[in-house]
Amino acid sequence: MHLLNRYALSCGVLIDKPIVNESYYPLAIDKYIVFQTSGKGNSRQYDYWTKVFSHIKEYTTDYKIIHVGIESDQSVSAVDMDLRGKTSLSQLAYLIKNASLYLGIDSLSAHFAGHFNTKIVAMYPYCYAQNCKPFWGDPANQTLLEVDWKTQGKPSFSLTEEKKKINTFMPEVVARAALNQLGIENDLDKVKTLHIGDLYHKPTIEIIPDSLMAPAVIKDKICNIRMDYHYSEANLVRLASVSFLNIITDKEIPIKVIDAIKSKVHGITVIANESITLEYLKDVKSLGIKIDLIAKYNDNWGALAEKFFDFGLEKDEVFDKNTVKTLDMIDETCLFSSEKIILSEEKVFASKLAWKNNQPKLDRLAKVVNDPVFWEELDHFHIIKDERLKHKTIRQADQS
Repeated sequence: MHLLNRYALSCGVLIDKPIVNESYYPLAIDKYIVFQTSGKGNSRQYDYWTKVFSHIKEYTTDYKIIHVGIESDQSVSAVDMDLRGKTSLSQLAYLIKNASLYLGIDSLSAHFAGHFNTKIVAMYPYCYAQNCKPFWGDPANQTLLEVDWKTQGKPSFSLTEEKKKINTFMPEVVARAALNQLGIENDLDKVKTLHIGDLYHKPTIEIIPDSLMAPAVIKDKICNIRMDYHYSEANLVRLASVSFLNIITDKEIPIKVIDAIKSKVHGITVIANESITLEYLKDVKSLGIKIDLIAKYNDNWGALAEKFFDFGLEKDEVFDKNTVKTLDMIDETCLFSSEKIILSEEKVFASKLAWKNNQPKLDRLAKVVNDPVFWEELDHFHIIKDERLKHKTIRQADQS
């Protein structure tokens, strides 16, 4: 039963279409998509909106994406105009009435869109769509995306989820629904996501301190400094003058060096081994720097865990291709993208394997390589099977 029917039954009243007041909002755009996220909990916060918009813009650039809602809602950098917290309810109603499409989560905006019979693509990740979908509007104008409850289990009905079901909506599916509602021909049915890592949506910069990158690239950003790939105290100090550092090391960096740059150090991840001493860890901790101690799980892990008991040794999770549930569908014709980049010797690399093979990053997408080093970074990868014919055009258009 729809919630509105339940409320009407409980109150003993009849349901009638409401009157929604509208107020003009000056917007010098004829064709636009109203888009809304959520700031309440995480179960309605989708991590792949940028990828969705990238797919949409492969087929049309006629529509601007207008972000509405309240100021504290989840931010998305790829929108064309951010109006969060800048409209009244009546102005919001006006914008939705005149929009080409509403795209986003189950929200007041979705119900406004139903009221005005504006086309809708809405997500229902933590509840059944039949209970809270827009009550008014032509169902043909509404694409309601619901989690596959058979594979994902029952709805949580919660604003907070440990593992967000909303991220099971694949970006190409959401984008195709939007394009279809807009009446735009597309062949996104030939694109299939085979894997999205939990860290894919988080932009990450890793720097191998074998040279100094141009300051504009890393200025004031938080960067992971891979002292375990290349050890250089001098370059570490120089990098601290430009950016903020998360240091990963398997060697003891002298305390005087860390003390000199501690204001720029967010934390240090120490890869535990026999050469790391308890005294050293205590000295680093005394500087007020957060320490994470990790080690790969092997025959020596137990001895290391005992040695570093007071610091809480964590298992360094190592991925391999068997981690991927769709492994049987992945081959070297598949493509991957990553929001993680590796900087080394004035070059940009898409993965650790590309760095090891000295293959700088040229495009947003690259071919999957069946190599153990490649699979190690699965958590950062989005792997797709793309059977479209216009690969070159799509590679250039992809901005995700």
